[in-house]
Amino acid sequence: MVQINIEKKHLLILVIFLSIFTIALVIAVNPTTKPNPGHLSNEVMINVGGTDKTLQAAIDDGSFGGGKTYESAWFAVSALTNYPITHNLGKLPTSILLLYSPSSDGSKAVVVDNIMYTSYLAGASINNISSTSLNIRTGNYLMWYYNEQDVASAPQTVGYYKIIVKA
Repeated sequence: MVQINIEKKHLLILVIFLSIFTIALVIAVNPTTKPNPGHLSNEVMINVGGTDKTLQAAIDDGSFGGGKTYESAWFAVSALTNYPITHNLGKLPTSILLLYSPSSDGSKAVVVDNIMYTSYLAGASINNISSTSLNIRTGNYLMWYYNEQDVASAPQTVGYYKIIVKA
């Protein structure tokens, strides 16, 4: 049997060398910048409705839906009146939300819907919906609702609406 005699200082140098070599090997195998496994969204071409465009362009222009939103400011409304709205979304809306507030700052806002109360309509109807516009027709009352304590409000004949349209 062969016996190897290593002094402590040589052993320490060997351990330091092997540690540095191991760290260098790990860094070499795992670079800080990983290669791109695919293509960027502006490099991928797709066809949407017969039109060729990049994936990024389709995302930006809302081709996959939910991409565009029109939101009005609060505007004064009164009963039995038409309010034409131009949204210019370029396609039929997928979602329309109409809000009512007794004040122009939108405080105490509630969602507007249609409620038939005896022979009067409370709320509004949204009609003549197109890819660029729609019409809001208010009822006899702008809103009739229950607050958080389940107490009915008086029928509202003046106030403010805000409409949010998504396409």
